[in-house]
Amino acid sequence: TVGTFTLVANAGTTTLADVNIGGPSFIGLMPMTSNAATAWTTLYFSPPTKQAVVINHTNDANVDKIFRYVVLG
Repeated sequence: TVGTFTLVANAGTTTLADVNIGGPSFIGLMPMTSNAATAWTTLYFSPPTKQAVVINHTNDANVDKIFRYVVLG
């Protein structure tokens, strides 16, 4: 699966939902804005669950932290 998502502003986590996410999944990210590139260095993932993963990140007010993602496996 390939898609896009935006990190939630004024929050420290964002849930990425995709039917192909599961325990053994690899999720690759590509920042699409300068604010996303800045946030990228703070990202870490909680263990994936069935069809979702929680992405932990810096809490700030930027609303344009847009990423393209790919799910493998």
